[in-house]
Amino acid sequence: MEIKSLTLINFKNQDHAHYELKKVNHFFGDNFTGKSTIGDAIAYVLFGVTKFGYKLHTNEFVKMDKTNMYVQLDVINDGKNYKIKRERHGSKNRVMIDGVVAKDTEIEEIFGSAELFLYTFFLDTFPTLDKKEAREFIIKLLTQSGYVKEEATFDSMEKQLTAIRRKEKERKNRSSYYCGQQEVLKKQIEQTTVSVGTETTTQTRSLVEEEINQLTMNIQDNTMKLNQLQSEEKRLNNEKMATPNLQVGDSCPTCRQILFSEQLALLEEETSQKEANRTSELYRIRLEKEQVTEIISKYQQQLFSLKEKLYSLPVDETPNHLVKQWQQQVNDIEEKLHQLNLESTEDKNEASLIKAAIANLASKYQLVINQQLTRSSMILFQTLKNGELRPDFQLQYDGKPYRVLSTSEKMRCMLEVVHLISTLSETNYPVFIDNLESITHLEPPATQIITASVKKGSPLTLYSKE
Repeated sequence: MEIKSLTLINFKNQDHAHYELKKVNHFFGDNFTGKSTIGDAIAYVLFGVTKFGYKLHTNEFVKMDKTNMYVQLDVINDGKNYKIKRERHGSKNRVMIDGVVAKDTEIEEIFGSAELFLYTFFLDTFPTLDKKEAREFIIKLLTQSGYVKEEATFDSMEKQLTAIRRKEKERKNRSSYYCGQQEVLKKQIEQTTVSVGTETTTQTRSLVEEEINQLTMNIQDNTMKLNQLQSEEKRLNNEKMATPNLQVGDSCPTCRQILFSEQLALLEEETSQKEANRTSELYRIRLEKEQVTEIISKYQQQLFSLKEKLYSLPVDETPNHLVKQWQQQVNDIEEKLHQLNLESTEDKNEASLIKAAIANLASKYQLVINQQLTRSSMILFQTLKNGELRPDFQLQYDGKPYRVLSTSEKMRCMLEVVHLISTLSETNYPVFIDNLESITHLEPPATQIITASVKKGSPLTLYSKE
């Protein structure tokens, strides 16, 4: 892609300007003469956005005290000439390709996505992404380009690991419950003399003990149910606290697009409905918690009465058949615990295979990235102390984090990143380098380059050459 000419009418501080561009282009001039405006105009005419991808704020590009503006671009892409014009009349916008009104989707069919252009045209746009966005963007390029072939995506494998961890937690809770039951039964067997005693006393004790066991299990079951209700209540309250208070102009938390009044109204209606459902669900949970708590209290009172009754009975010998029944229950619990251990072992083996696949995929990602970078480095995963990989994103230059780099180092770092993105996406967008005076030497990219620097007392001037 190569820009041949650029025309600006009432765009920012430009009344009327026309520039003929070549392979290498350098704009220079004093502060506030419109050097950065060149980059803004190119992003606007192509995709109708600011350098950071926002559509709403483009109304601020209209020159003060003016209502109309337009930017026109003559550009060659894949050997074909295009004349792109984007104009604003009052609050209305339209874009034209070769004099015919078009849609933004048609622009993207010709020139690619806006985000791909912005991340390679401007050196300071890609570093503003949060870690998750930047990492997902690079991984998407790696897979779509065919540099890395995935049998399964990292996200899908991470979801599998999360499901395995959830099942393991549930197994531990069940195992603790079974072990508690087993311990109670074993103590009963140990404390009982197996023989045939007085029939009436024996039968009475047996019935009381069975009731005690049943009540104990009922209390445990309802306690687990109460814990689940409390967890669900906490989750709903956390969702309620996490609901953002959005205004016109904010980014949608789901699609990240700027919210206009109509979309905000729909979103607020949806949020209101969710809040109503959440309030109803919390009310149901509170009622059910009260019911369960009341049931537990009732069972505990009955249990206390039965234990007092049991202690008041003469110590008689327990029939053999009851001891056998307890022993059978112990054996049944032992079988359940054994089955849980087998499931745990199978899941641990599966988790080990998934972790190995993740490590292999991460290694492939990193290998391709390292081959394209020299002094810069891009880290997509962090290795934890236990050897597992955690999603991450870091940019470094000569081993230093991007955030502490000087302006010139950030430029050199991002030129390498732009080269990486261009290689993976097979694009050759121009590169715009603002504040060129901050760097004394750099390796220019192998595509059209547009630079800008301050020259005191000079009007905005273009020097270009092939």
